[in-house]
Amino acid sequence: SSRVLWTLAVTQLESPQRRRRLMAELADLIKFSSENQSQKPLYARLCNGRCEEAFEWLCPRERLVVMVMGPDGLSALAQQPNGYGMLTNVLGFLPGLVIKRVREGYRFKLHVFDSSSALIREATWRNLPELLDAPYPEAAEAVRAHMDVFLTTPETAKAHRDR
Repeated sequence: SSRVLWTLAVTQLESPQRRRRLMAELADLIKFSSENQSQKPLYARLCNGRCEEAFEWLCPRERLVVMVMGPDGLSALAQQPNGYGMLTNVLGFLPGLVIKRVREGYRFKLHVFDSSSALIREATWRNLPELLDAPYPEAAEAVRAHMDVFLTTPETAKAHRDR
């Protein structure tokens, strides 16, 4: 079972005070979770869309696999000064794309939730083949065939060195 604990929406309407408050709330939530061993692990899912319905299920219903980040990713996000920094500095969105999307009326929402579900796996290259096995077996095999490249490319190797 899961429940959404915190949500950050990145829009043109964010005031600096609201951004600081939301980032402080996220840092407090992460700190509480890491200090409280009885707390379920925290995960996050980034969604984007133009209307509220786009965020109802945290992903389009037809998606068979969605990526979530775990405690390490959340900690990296909490180090950013705002949602824009999260998107560009941690999640790898191109700055121009974020600006373009927001001007077009898109919102980016980061949903933080706790879960004890065995179905949740962090979005890592190591976990990807297993996640793809049932819904996309051919893709899973293709990823397995090139796993050494994924894990040794400078951009991805650092993230997986300690896993």
